Amino acid sequence: MSNKLERQFTLAEEKMSYAEMFMDRGNYAEVIHFIWTIFEICINIIKEKANNKSLYDHKPKIAVFRTYYEIGILKQDYSSLYNTLNLLRLRADFGEYGLAPKIPEKDIVQGYLQNARELIGETRKYAC
Repeated sequence: MSNKLERQFTLAEEKMSYAEMFMDRGNYAEVIHFIWTIFEICINIIKEKANNKSLYDHKPKIAVFRTYYEIGILKQDYSSLYNTLNLLRLRADFGEYGLAPKIPEKDIVQGYLQNARELIGETRKYAC
């Protein structure tokens, strides 16, 4: 694996640590922010590995998540979850000024955190 991809995995793991820390503190808005960031990092790692180069002009990430599931790179279809996280991120980052659904309760956010862990694992398996 290239040094660049390894640095990106390190960044994803760092964001996971922050998400877990904020989960313990009950700050679910920050957890959402970091989970969304992890999804962004992972899909970019997969795109780079699949195409042997960085991509800057591409389809919406919802479609990319769906495509990588359909062709077997990912074991789960993360597209709808990514869509939800993308909306929740607006609330997480802008508070009441974000035109987005309210941040969900602990159990739901905990599930999102578990999905992020699984995505990191699937991404590492594919990229290595």
